Amino acid sequence: MKEKDLINKSHIIPDFMYKYLFDEKHKFILSSSEDLKKGLLKNKLRFTGDYEGGLLCSTCDRQVIGQYETYASKVIYAESIPQKMAPIVKHYFNDQGEEWSECSNIDYKRFKLFLLSILWRASISSREIFKEVKIGKHEEIIRKMIWKGDPRKESDYPIIFMTTVHDKTIPNDYVLQPRTIKLEGHHMVTFPITGMIYFFFVSSHAKPVKILKKSIKENNSIIIEHIPEGRGWEYMLKYLGVER
Repeated sequence: MKEKDLINKSHIIPDFMYKYLFDEKHKFILSSSEDLKKGLLKNKLRFTGDYEGGLLCSTCDRQVIGQYETYASKVIYAESIPQKMAPIVKHYFNDQGEEWSECSNIDYKRFKLFLLSILWRASISSREIFKEVKIGKHEEIIRKMIWKGDPRKESDYPIIFMTTVHDKTIPNDYVLQPRTIKLEGHHMVTFPITGMIYFFFVSSHAKPVKILKKSIKENNSIIIEHIPEGRGWEYMLKYLGVER
């Protein structure tokens, strides 16, 4: 295998996911798990983005992962995207007060590999903020999935989504430190980013039906659960495994 030079700046989480957080100097505020334990949602430290040098070669960063980022940036913000590629969103609720959205017309391959690329980059990163994202042997498996363009089945590394945007008691202009906790025997890596919480289930054994039911689907759809108003903070602490 031919060795390639590594580039000086590779983003772990792409800039477009911070779109509404940057100030005029292109900085944002980020909270660590230690802040959460103290009851703080934000700290006073500002960063210019989650990137690291010497992590990826230009082919992997700009072509392989870049193609997935380009697609995801258009889908997430529905900007500059042809109508036939735009997500179709329907909202639902039930008598138990649960609310969720179903998004169809999502390219399963490109969107899943985009999300897995964030998990993989965070795991190989040496940055302090990603110290709790270590996925062991799964790093190499996911790297090959990304490089080969193979998202595998929806039961392989399922990803589920929650949003706090309907809970006005919790700010949505935040990025919190990713954490890894155990849930029903599975390692679950949680990324809270600007009103969304992304859950990655990283294990080799069979996942519970309730997880697979909500994960990104091969039929090109995803379900996004809406955290009930007034319960955002409770959910945030629970799924980040933070005790106060």
